[in-house]
Amino acid sequence: MRRMFQIRQDKGLALISVVWVVLLLSVLAIAVLDLSLLARKTTKLELEEAQNQLVAASAVDVFMHRYFLDDEQNARHHASIEVLSKAVTVQVAFEKGRINLNDDNMDYLSAAFAANGVDESAALEIAAAIMDWRDEDDEVSLGGAEEDEYKHSGLDYRPRNGWFESVGELQHVIGVSPDVFLCTQDIFTVYSKVSNAPPVLTYAEESVRKVIKWAYDHDWQSTVWGNPEDIPYFEGASISGDSVAGLAIRLHVTIEGDEDRYYQTVLRLKSKGGTSEQFETVLPVRRISLLQMDALCVGGSS
Repeated sequence: MRRMFQIRQDKGLALISVVWVVLLLSVLAIAVLDLSLLARKTTKLELEEAQNQLVAASAVDVFMHRYFLDDEQNARHHASIEVLSKAVTVQVAFEKGRINLNDDNMDYLSAAFAANGVDESAALEIAAAIMDWRDEDDEVSLGGAEEDEYKHSGLDYRPRNGWFESVGELQHVIGVSPDVFLCTQDIFTVYSKVSNAPPVLTYAEESVRKVIKWAYDHDWQSTVWGNPEDIPYFEGASISGDSVAGLAIRLHVTIEGDEDRYYQTVLRLKSKGGTSEQFETVLPVRRISLLQMDALCVGGSS
């Protein structure tokens, strides 16, 4: 009797072990299935992104060769194009109308942040940190930041001590939060190649005009600011193909859909719509709506 109980007990333990093995295998099977579905979803998203980048790149080529200059050789501001049954909008922005991270002074750099909701003292500190990032020495500007300041902030990199290679590099400057970058990225350039010259308001988009108007209204840093309301923004027909030769332009590409996709690239014009150099590949960018912009980038330091 005792032996039978022992056998039954052993059988019971064996049965429990089998149940646990089955449960474990079931859990593993579900996990593998989940991973498989996740991998498929990831692959699908990656494929869609690759296709969208090709569509955006094709739209840039089509726009530059067929739409940028009209029949009278005047530059167009934008165009709507269909590529592989996708509706695409391409819009032109001139880099000459932006604030240059490598050339413009403290007043323009700080105004870009102060006009977009950054506290006045913080805006000046960010501008000083930009100056320290791009200069070749290790001396800290007033309110700025060099290697020690980055270390003390827990950052594992130091300022470049050289020119910014892209606007995206601004995200690494001390004091520039993700929200601050999102609010100001369209204001800056590294491509205008006009030494120590402020943005040319004829070419300046609304984001830059907002900064200059704010600085003009607030007499920012006692600098003499022009009123952008007195200087009209270019309309396509007002600029000829010859006059845009040599300028760097940024193309904003929007692929329309249930959820719009945004891309951009920067080109330097040769003449009659040709391009001599493409500074950036067509890359995805993050954009927010005007409503979100108003909520995030509050009207500027008072």
